[in-house]
Amino acid sequence: MEDQPKEGMTDRLRQVEQVLYGLDQQLLTGGLRLTLVLPAFALFLAFIGWSVATSAEAPAWWTDGIEPTLKVSLGWTLVAIQFTMVLTFTLMLLVHRIRLGLSVHGIESEVAELGGQHRWVASSHGYDHIEEVMHRSVRATTSAIVLLILSLILLLVELARGPADPAGQIAHLAASSFLLLAFGEHLSRSGRLFTSSTETGLLEAYDPPIHPSTLHAVFEEILLTVMDPLLRAKYEHFMGELIEHRKPKIEALPAKEKLLALQWMRCDGQILTPALSSEIEEVLEEEGVRFLKEHPVFTPDVWTQLFTKASEVAPAFFRLMRRTTERIRMGNLRGRQDLLVDVDMANIVDGSTGLFMYIRNLDATPRTVVLRMQSPDFRPNDLALTFHLPAGEGESLLGSALPVSGEGDQDVIGSLVRLLQLGTTSWQSLIPNRDGEATVTVRLENEDGDLLLGQQINTRVRSGTKKRLRRSGVVVSAALGVLGVVASVILQVNRLLSL
Repeated sequence: MEDQPKEGMTDRLRQVEQVLYGLDQQLLTGGLRLTLVLPAFALFLAFIGWSVATSAEAPAWWTDGIEPTLKVSLGWTLVAIQFTMVLTFTLMLLVHRIRLGLSVHGIESEVAELGGQHRWVASSHGYDHIEEVMHRSVRATTSAIVLLILSLILLLVELARGPADPAGQIAHLAASSFLLLAFGEHLSRSGRLFTSSTETGLLEAYDPPIHPSTLHAVFEEILLTVMDPLLRAKYEHFMGELIEHRKPKIEALPAKEKLLALQWMRCDGQILTPALSSEIEEVLEEEGVRFLKEHPVFTPDVWTQLFTKASEVAPAFFRLMRRTTERIRMGNLRGRQDLLVDVDMANIVDGSTGLFMYIRNLDATPRTVVLRMQSPDFRPNDLALTFHLPAGEGESLLGSALPVSGEGDQDVIGSLVRLLQLGTTSWQSLIPNRDGEATVTVRLENEDGDLLLGQQINTRVRSGTKKRLRRSGVVVSAALGVLGVVASVILQVNRLLSL
């Protein structure tokens, strides 16, 4: 009975957070981005107000037409509008800060709840990074609100003393400087939204710190890499229950890979809903199909967001998969040197990138090959990996055209899963040395160093423009804000000494 009020309170907090998150995403830090537009406009007004306050006289259109009616000067009006803008900005950041607090509380409560079930999310890879992103956003927003309150107080002093008064002008300079500092503090957030109101609320904030080099369960390991620790813990529990409902004589690993490959094909538009349902029914019993369709966490929308994130992290892998499914459908899979090989890498690199390679031995005897990657434009410059490939079954894999969905595994989806299980998929991270055009040479050699297959990949490395702009904005705002505060202190001390 004691848990019911607590659960009801949690639900209410989550509903409030969901409303605030929608407002945040559409108007404040996303969508219209009022938390960027308002301070920029307020700073523009501060510059115009300073020019008017230090000029000899106001424009004639104001003194002759407007001032007699309003009974206030142009400088005072500009400061009042600036005060309104800063006040609105402060209130918006306050809403944002409340939403952040609710999100952090919701996420930490969920992690603690899973810890009580002996699922230790807090010790997972990447959770410390998520904690840092969350608490840095909270600290930056709190600091920005404090600085804005100081700016508002100084603007009130200026309105009381008048923009033309020396004390008012010093207050104006200090208020604008604190506004700049608050703007820079707001920009210093990571810029990654997070929330506990949705199941995928941490995906954007999560930056995968580690990934496997050689993929065994290919689709599952790609998804586990991009999942945040909280969602990963839920997925492992979900998949453990789901796979218990597989049909007899179907092994767990192929069943998981087929189900995940089907979800990817659905998200990619390669398979229609009736065919998807029939393929799922080939893997799961009736109870398992119902469990999958009615699961509260892993809904079709969550699968779509997961594969969208995976496509951003590993675009080359999914391009390779699309190419493979098309070749299977057309009956156009071809091997060279008794090897089935495909390699792919992102065409445009923004930060680190991944090079994917699929290798399948088509020879009747096992063999050992060496994968060598060389590039003057990426680190590592020279990488060699040795793979022991089992004997192949080329005739069973390379055949005539196949339908996307059919009876048994004699279709595109069944052949794709079988190819991935029988072959070797390599995922290697490459870090660019410079921007501009770059090349990577991929060589497949035998144990004696003789070239079996070779390929050169041309790509383009571009700098992270958004990150550079954000960092530049933080540095410039902080530098100008500090200079302004120091200058206003010096001017005020000089004014007091001269009295």
